[in-house]
Parts: sequence; C-alpha cells; structure tokens
Amino acid sequence: LNIKSRRIIEDAYNNAEDEASGLRLAQQLITTTAEFNSNNLVEMINTPNQAPAPSPVSTDTSYKAVIMLFMEGGADTFNLLVPHSGCHIDSVAKDMYQEYQDVRGSVALSNAELLQIDASSSMQVCETFGLHPEIPYFKQLYDEHDLLFLANVGVLTEPVDKINWLEKTRTALFTHNHQLRVVQQVDPFKLRDGSGVLGRMADVLTRSGRGTGLISIARESYALVGEPGVSPSINFVKGDGLLPFNLRPTVMDMNSIMKQLNAETTVMSGLFGKTWSETLKESLDSNEKVNAAMEKSFVTELFPKTMLGSKMKLASRMIQMHEALDSNRDVFYMRYAGFDSHEETTDTLHELFSEMNDAIQAFVSEMKHQGEWDNIVLLGASEFGRALLSNSVEGTDHGWSGNYFLMGGEVNGGQIYGSFPEDLTESSPYSIGKGRMLPTTSWEQVWNGIAQWFGVKDEADLDYVLPNRHKFADHFSDEDLFGPL
Repeated sequence: LNIKSRRIIEDAYNNAEDEASGLRLAQQLITTTAEFNSNNLVEMINTPNQAPAPSPVSTDTSYKAVIMLFMEGGADTFNLLVPHSGCHIDSVAKDMYQEYQDVRGSVALSNAELLQIDASSSMQVCETFGLHPEIPYFKQLYDEHDLLFLANVGVLTEPVDKINWLEKTRTALFTHNHQLRVVQQVDPFKLRDGSGVLGRMADVLTRSGRGTGLISIARESYALVGEPGVSPSINFVKGDGLLPFNLRPTVMDMNSIMKQLNAETTVMSGLFGKTWSETLKESLDSNEKVNAAMEKSFVTELFPKTMLGSKMKLASRMIQMHEALDSNRDVFYMRYAGFDSHEETTDTLHELFSEMNDAIQAFVSEMKHQGEWDNIVLLGASEFGRALLSNSVEGTDHGWSGNYFLMGGEVNGGQIYGSFPEDLTESSPYSIGKGRMLPTTSWEQVWNGIAQWFGVKDEADLDYVLPNRHKFADHFSDEDLFGPL
C-alpha cells in the first residue's frame, strides 16, 4: 500500500470502537484498494478521483426507453401467432389453419379458441390470424394499433434458402448458449466483439451528449454491454430495486473512506489500478444515486404478484426515476425464463403467456398514467423459435425462426411485418427438416428501425450499432415501424 492509503486505514483503525472492530475494518478496507485488486504500485494525488470528461450536451431532452423482454428458453411462438382464415396463395384459396393443425399435431391450438386479428392490410398469406387465447391484452393493443407482430424472424448472417443455409450460416444454431448470445449481441461476425445491441445504441447516444441509462432486470446480459468507458455502468436491479452497497458497514462512513482510498492517481501509477479505482467510485456513486431516487419512486397501478409482474413494476419505477438519474435514453434488458418446452408445451405456454399478458397490461396502464407510453418501445424476443413438429411427450424441440412482437404508443401497430411462411409442411421452401423453419427476416432488419426511433440516425452510427446490417437489403425503418415521426 502507498503511504497515504496506509494512513487512511490506520486512522480508521484507531477511530474504531474497539480493537476487534478496527481490525475487521482495516482488513475490509485493504480489499477495496487498487493495490490489492491490481497488484499495481499506486501513488495518489490530493484530489478526488475525477469522472471522465462529459460529452457535449444534446439539445434533445425528450425521453425514450427501449425494453428487450427476452423469453428465455426458446419460446414456441408459432403458437403465439397462428394462421386462421382468409388464406390465399396467388389468389388460390388455401386452408392454412388445417395445415398448421396437421403439422403441429398434439400441440396445435383449436381454431375456436384463437383470438382473431385482422391482417388484411399486412400482405400476409392470411387475412385473419389468431393469437394464443391467454394473451387477450395483446389483441387489444393490436386492435388499438399499439402492437405489431414480426413474422418468421431469426438469426441470419446473410439471406439464405433451403439449399445454402448450412453453407452460409456462420453461427451455431439450435443451442441455447450460442443463440442467446447472438440474438442479444446482433453481431454474428464479432466485429464489435463482446458488446450487445442495446449497449452499442447507448454508446452512440452517450457520445452525442444524451444522458443514458442501462438497466438489467435479470442477471448478466449480453445485450447491454457496450464499449468500455463510453456509457455508464449497467445497473443490475431486482425485487424491490437496487440493494444498497454494504448493508452492514463496520462504520457509518465506510463508503467515504473507500472513496478516499481510491482517489486520483499520478500518471506513473498503474493503468489497472486506475481502472479499478474509477470503476469502484462510479459504482458507489451510482448505487447511492439510484437508491436515493428509488426511495421516492412509486407506481399507481396494481401489478400482479408474479415474477414478471414484479419486473414490470420495477421497470416502471426506473422509468419514473429517469429525471432524477439524469437520463433521457434508457435501455432495459428483462429476462423472462421458462420457455424451454420439450415437454407439455401447451400447459407451459398457457401459464407463461397468461402471466405475460397480465404483467404487460399493468405496465402499459402505468406508462399511460405516467404519460410515457408514447416514449416506450417493448420488443419481445427469444434465442430461437421451436420446431413445428410435436414430440412424443407433448412438447416441441429447438427450432430456428419465430414470431415476435413490438409494442409502444408510437408503434405503427395493427399489422404483421415480415413474411409468415406460406407453407408449414416438411416440403416447404422454408423448412430445413424436423419442423424447423428458416427465417426470412433478420434481427438486423428489426433493430434498424428501433435504433432510428431511439435517435441513432446517421448511417455510420447505424453501422456501428448493427455491424452486419449491410448484408440485408430491406431494413425496417423508423417510419415503417412507427409511422411518420
């Protein structure tokens, strides 16, 4: 330890109420120093650790938030959106629902229980589609033009077909760990290695002078990781919010002492030690700021006492706090697990979709009460869809493409984007065998329009956020997904 740190720790030891407390405090403080965590020699100067120089301040102070609701496990979304009636191919009528029922077998939903939606303006194979019976609020949002569906979406490195998909696909398919990472990063060739699509969006806007916030209502998230040192650190929150750091400090001013031990260092000190000290101070300051704001936040809606209900409630409180946190662009990652339905797919989806429907209904009501619904976009995604064929235990196995949803007050809803497959059989040009459907829309095409709506407008910035977007010609724009802004 450097001389100054030794003196700080010695003073803390001497001021403790007894020898045992002093010894414990000294040991705890040593573990927070840059020397302990980096093995660097550190020489401090007599100023606090300074925050990085701020970016230019943007004149756009409007607020927006993007939420990625990740249905982890591989959601069977061909039972979220189902062909119903009024189906034609080149003006020739086709019973797509019967084909769906024949292919899906024991996991098929009955025609009578589907919630019908009008897709006549969407250029799809059917004029009417059906929604899973447990998501009636999704139908309401769709009918109110606040929700759209994204048909047959999945991970693609470039457009492929039934013949060349294996040759041209550069990511490992059908596995949770690889696909979860690739869907959240949207960087299949690792040109921005280690970062995620939400993190890169935040980086662009941070550099432009906007206040940004990155919030994970989950465990770790690939999606929120950005370029080191650009955007603020990720806030990991759960339950009732963010736990205060060091709930039982040995002395009341322990955080203050830790900041003294990690003050600004000279240029001759080690880079790793400097990085540790800056990161620790930023974490302590952020923790204190979020907790102070959380104490004043509240919601008016009654949220379901479910896992997703609690997460939606927490997101609502964080959105309400954005001014206190100096943020006008927030990105959220929200994990909703349990969709790996190798067995009993029907029961699994009934339970999970019902919980999702009720949680989102409370969230939307709260956003409208806060006056933020027009400023929110929520994207439902999953690492992959599931095979159309049912297995021997009433379940479905890992697939490729899926059908997802986008909602928000400015969403150009009441439509289905992408292309729902016109043929669901094994002989279909979209089938690669075992009931796995080949995607016709990439995640790059979807995120392009979301990023533009969020404020990423320049082509170079869009290329930074979506490094592989040049492989696809037909990107959705903000005007496609959200209408004229």
